[in-house]
Amino acid sequence: MSQAVRGQGLGRQLIEHGESWLHGRGAVNVVVNPSNYRQAAHRLYETAGFSGTGVRFTKSLAAT
Repeated sequence: MSQAVRGQGLGRQLIEHGESWLHGRGAVNVVVNPSNYRQAAHRLYETAGFSGTGVRFTKSLAAT
């Protein structure tokens, strides 16, 4: 979300719309993968009923 529109409930509306759309197509679970540094996104998902279920590890193999 753009900083200019944060706090207006748009993220929550998008989540609700997405959940409704997925449910209507038979989905029974939703998984999101926000980056570790996106703490505001983590709080948004938690208030929307999502639960943290693990930790993901990554490693870049790009030349240094």
